Amino acid sequence: MLQQPRTLGLLANDPQQKGARGFILVRIAADESEVLTIGVVPEERKRGVGTELMTEAAKMAASQGAVCLFLEVGRQNIAARRLYGKLGFEQVGTRGHYYRRGGAPAEDACVLKASLPLAQLA
Repeated sequence: MLQQPRTLGLLANDPQQKGARGFILVRIAADESEVLTIGVVPEERKRGVGTELMTEAAKMAASQGAVCLFLEVGRQNIAARRLYGKLGFEQVGTRGHYYRRGGAPAEDACVLKASLPLAQLA
């Protein structure tokens, strides 16, 4: 994916070189950008890693001409939805039965959009 034009990836490294803390992949198309995936290792959650990744990727996308950022998030992923809301994302759509995980029932995805630059967290 990183070899595709206008796709960027960021890796949040552990300051003590114990490995990666998280990553994000973003694609830019015309004046829009989209988070393809973001992940934070479990022991690093709620420490600002996701916020850092989102804000830095948004800055990079904006520097390449993007004026907004889209993403999908599971309806039940309350922690992520709370973070995205603080960053200025608003729900603009739904993708029914988007996430399929093992034998669990399929979960809807909320399509979110934010204008760039992202809101600054206090």
